Amino acid sequence: MALQGNRWFLGQIYGYHELGLDFGVPISNYVGWLLTSFVLVAAFQQIDRRVEEKAPYGIFAIPFRSLLGPILYISVLIFNWVISHSIGENLIALTGIFIFTLPILIVTILAVSRVNRYHEEELQEHLKDYPWSPLNKFKE
Repeated sequence: MALQGNRWFLGQIYGYHELGLDFGVPISNYVGWLLTSFVLVAAFQQIDRRVEEKAPYGIFAIPFRSLLGPILYISVLIFNWVISHSIGENLIALTGIFIFTLPILIVTILAVSRVNRYHEEELQEHLKDYPWSPLNKFKE
């Protein structure tokens, strides 16, 4: 939708020299995002490997914290769907709905069913790595 910015309030903020197959977006754009995500995940994993004896300042339990990311992501999707319909790009909206229907369904089912996918050994390893974790209060 950002590529269609000249058709809504965003304006024309960028463009591509050659048009790609996916609504004018070249494959190199997706390769760049994939590379960026790999670098960021690797950096965050390196940061998480640091072992601290006490809880870092600001660590506290937030209910349903694991749903904050998916809620933000779904909010962005809904925004894109509304904008695409308002500018008459129904094919982009329909494509987005088809692409994200299955992942949204899976996340919803997992959130509602509260499936515990972790084994006791994994929980103990987590508590060893993060002794300040709120899960420590549930230890027997």
